[in-house]
Amino acid sequence: MVGRVWEDFVFTPMESLRHEWISFPIVGLAGVMLIAGVGLPWVLSAKFPSYLSYGLPAAFFLVGGGVALYFLHRLKYQGAVFFLIAFIFAVGFFYTLRVVFPLVNPYKSARFISQEITSRIQPGEKLGLYGGFGTGPFNFYTGIVPISELEGEDALADFLRSPERKFCLIKSRDLAAFQRGEGRPAVQWIAQNRIGNNDISLISNR
Repeated sequence: MVGRVWEDFVFTPMESLRHEWISFPIVGLAGVMLIAGVGLPWVLSAKFPSYLSYGLPAAFFLVGGGVALYFLHRLKYQGAVFFLIAFIFAVGFFYTLRVVFPLVNPYKSARFISQEITSRIQPGEKLGLYGGFGTGPFNFYTGIVPISELEGEDALADFLRSPERKFCLIKSRDLAAFQRGEGRPAVQWIAQNRIGNNDISLISNR
């Protein structure tokens, strides 16, 4: 459907379709790119000055792409508009993949605490997760499937009371609250890593 709309837009005189379905999004995209390109260096210099050098190429690309997109559309070079949009998104994808993701990986990735898990856990030992922050990244980095999702402190306590050694991922604040409760099983704290906005602790029951 998207391909057909673009084909009609580029090759046939459909003025109403251009105005209602194509022109506004193109101008809006150009405006968003221009604003983002102008604002990105300011945000980086204020919040993350060490990353400013990585953001400047993206800022120039956004400003230049936004201006070019707007004027190509005004000059009715619709085929060029289509290819420019495809180029902008392709470059954005690869820049994000090759530059942005590696930069945020130490702050967002579950890889590092997963390495702690895989270096300690033995075949047949179980891994649980408490706090509802999702097992997907840990399934990927550890190769452990399934990971038990524990709901409620009673389920967590039962999991840790097992005679077998078990490991659990838990938000650090939830761990502190759990340990304050009466009759809770003793746990061994192994490691902590910040993943996104959460401090995640790895614990075991022995």
